[in-house]
Amino acid sequence: MSLLNISIVQTTMQTVTTKTNLGAGKDSWPFLGKIVLLLMMITFQAGICNADDKYMCNGAKYTRGSELESNLKRVLSNLAELTSKTGFNTSVQGQIPNQIYGLLQCSGNATVNQCYSCSRDITTNIRTDCGTSVGGRVWYDLCYLRYENYSFIGQLDTYGWDIFNDQKVSNPHNFTAALGKLFNNLSAEISSGSASNRYASGSIIDSSFQRIFAQVQCWRDISIDNCTKCLSHAIDSILKENDGRNGGQGFRGSCIARYNSPSPRRPPSPRCPPSPAETPVPPPKPTTASASNNSLNQSKGA
Repeated sequence: MSLLNISIVQTTMQTVTTKTNLGAGKDSWPFLGKIVLLLMMITFQAGICNADDKYMCNGAKYTRGSELESNLKRVLSNLAELTSKTGFNTSVQGQIPNQIYGLLQCSGNATVNQCYSCSRDITTNIRTDCGTSVGGRVWYDLCYLRYENYSFIGQLDTYGWDIFNDQKVSNPHNFTAALGKLFNNLSAEISSGSASNRYASGSIIDSSFQRIFAQVQCWRDISIDNCTKCLSHAIDSILKENDGRNGGQGFRGSCIARYNSPSPRRPPSPRCPPSPAETPVPPPKPTTASASNNSLNQSKGA
């Protein structure tokens, strides 16, 4: 199984740790030719650029054997069982201050079996990855999991970052113009309510005969209006920052936008993102620090 590690730093002195799995679910999006699927999560504690892990964990801890841990186990068990059947679910267990909220969603292009496997893996591994953290987020290529000790379900979250390949196309202007048209069409498909599971994908050929593939998806706990806002946030940033690079992804707390134009891949050259453009308002009953908007450049792994 091939793994690509990528380093990220937050200038707000928070830690992000990520790992990309290029092996799992590689056949679920064949026309994109193994586009790198990376993790997007909100950061929580002071730290430095780190490329060793695939998860983001809340810095606050609970005590093993506590009521909060019991509620977390119930939430993860419920999500694993129910999401594998429906592709999306939320779960809430316990009473304040030991209450736990959870959300799990599979990618709109995942099969039932893929969703089942991803749901089981992600809910099992997060207990190991995040240990006794009271909250965490994990991005896998075919599913996304978040749990917290405060309510976040149904709230629009546009904070995150963008990731791009290092390879560039021959005509960046034409490429970005066509990419914008494709993204807008896909976003409009979701906004109209015609897209199943808040997911849409498609392709376009730019004036230089370069084919571009794209995929957008929102989490199903937010409204269509908020989905549109989240996608607009991610897409606008990608179109502004892509600089003619032939692949990239915009990760946000409530949605994701991806694009790729297949070409020979080169070894990755990850680097940390610049300073965040804004500082978000902390969520209700926060126990952690908030996320930031960042841009990150990378190339695909060989």
